[in-house]
Amino acid sequence: MKENNAEKEIAQCNEEQEFTSKMAELYKKEEDKKYLDLTDQVRLLIPLKYSSIFPGKNVVEQMFAVTRLPHVHSVVGLPDIHLGYAFPIGSVVGASIVVPEGVGNDINCGVRMVRTRSNYRDVDMAEVARQLFDAIPSGIGGDTVNTIIDEIVNALNKGVADTQNRRAAFTDMKLINEVCNEGVDFLVKHGIVSDERDRIERGGRFPSDSRMLSQKAKAKGLKQLGSLGAGNHFLEIQRVAEVYDNDADFAVDELVFMIHTGSRGLGFEVCESATQVAASTRCITESEIGNESHDIQAVRKSIGLCSASISASGSSENLSYFEAHESEDYLLEMGCAANYAFCNRAIISKKVEEVLGQWNVKCELVYDVGHNSLIRENIDGRECFVHRKGAARALPPNHPELRCNREKGQPIPIGGSMGTSSYLLYAQDTAKSLFSSPHGAGRKISRHKARKLITMEQLRQVMGDIILMSKSEKGAIEEAPMVYKDIDDVVDAAVELGLVKKAVKLEPLAVIKG
Repeated sequence: MKENNAEKEIAQCNEEQEFTSKMAELYKKEEDKKYLDLTDQVRLLIPLKYSSIFPGKNVVEQMFAVTRLPHVHSVVGLPDIHLGYAFPIGSVVGASIVVPEGVGNDINCGVRMVRTRSNYRDVDMAEVARQLFDAIPSGIGGDTVNTIIDEIVNALNKGVADTQNRRAAFTDMKLINEVCNEGVDFLVKHGIVSDERDRIERGGRFPSDSRMLSQKAKAKGLKQLGSLGAGNHFLEIQRVAEVYDNDADFAVDELVFMIHTGSRGLGFEVCESATQVAASTRCITESEIGNESHDIQAVRKSIGLCSASISASGSSENLSYFEAHESEDYLLEMGCAANYAFCNRAIISKKVEEVLGQWNVKCELVYDVGHNSLIRENIDGRECFVHRKGAARALPPNHPELRCNREKGQPIPIGGSMGTSSYLLYAQDTAKSLFSSPHGAGRKISRHKARKLITMEQLRQVMGDIILMSKSEKGAIEEAPMVYKDIDDVVDAAVELGLVKKAVKLEPLAVIKG
């Protein structure tokens, strides 16, 4: 059996190498080898020289499958693109319809980067990591008892956070409703966090209405506010390793940290509910889905792809969607989850500040940006719904919506794989990517395969002196550095495309995972 499996893997490897070669041939026909317009609808933003991070056949299949939904205008694959559920992760889709699975379960999963202007040697790193691991709940569901909600409610009701404007006693449910309705505005108004909203995407608030949420979603939100979760979510303590933009005022060896998490179980419930509602009225089935364009059929033939089917989308369920006029309820629910995610990261950040304060270290937000979202935007004169799944919104210099860093472009913190470098980037000419940038390294080996191939001992060897604290060895192995693309290649590809420029390179000192 093992030999047969080995033969199968070798065959698959050879097949993928052949596919990559065929993709390279398509690039050679283009004058500009920096990206490939597979059709008028489908664009792959990876320069030919970075063929090592080309997507596999199944990912290109998934991009093509998305175009068969009605009223899809553009599908863009970014340098970190890889197979996802329904839509590829690392993709941007502009459409006149709303596809809940095009945002996914972890609505507004994102990265928050905070600087300190202190040297990392000024703190006891092992002690900082230990205290943060104890203070911040992590893991799947309710693996850790979460007392953060109680702390906030008690503070509000004692008048600690707001002595004059508190209208009535806060309950857990009132708190979760306000978080979902107001986002970071609520935390700032009650003195729970400092006002740094200019450095949060959309000011930390999406349009929303908590009355749209189910009680199940709110219950999960109550249980998990201020928690990391599991999977690829992390809290990473880092040092500045290299400064590319001297005006950014960073110093080598400055202590910084990144928080990567999202809307947790509340976001999951929003997506599940919306998908069911959409499916009850409109579901794309294989017999109803639109025919592919002749352009896509020709590209399929040239690179050896089989005919598309819904199963090629990576989903075991048929895709459902809302027409624009039917989407308002979902957009308000999604806004609740997005606001919850902004608050989740802000509350975790406050916990880190409290721990670092023992060493007289001050914290300052660099930027907080999501990478699973849906925003109604004007693209080339056409209003459409921009679905970003594993992609950060990236506003170029002097964009009217930018609230900070207008001359340089929106800051974009981009996390690498566990144990590798991360970056702070500035958005540049992002019109070609629907005003989006990569969000991370991009997985190249599935979680299942990682567990088969990698041991905890191997992972610790790769991590070296980096402190690793995780609730689950299995979860840590699934996120090992070798299961991801090279973050340097992903970032360099985005730079060559003109999407971003580098500001700072970061190296990990301690990693906390669920």
